[in-house]
Amino acid sequence: MAGVVPEKSRALKFAEKQLLRHGWEQGKGLGRAEDGISEAIKVKIKCGKGGVGHKEGDEFTFHWWDHVFNKASASLQVESDQ
Repeated sequence: MAGVVPEKSRALKFAEKQLLRHGWEQGKGLGRAEDGISEAIKVKIKCGKGGVGHKEGDEFTFHWWDHVFNKASASLQVESDQ
């Protein structure tokens, strides 16, 4: 089945139709000099829930409650009655 071409998605068909409407021809690159990309960008599937800059191990090494406790306990003043 090496000759089977996968079906284009609705979004890809729409984008191609818009490009054709503005003078683009299939196989040519984008831009005035037609030297830009000639194939659609392939999107990578994101499986995790972390955002940009998220580090997988940080959620297990940063103990926020410890910082909150230390900050709160530092502001306490103890009075001693003798």
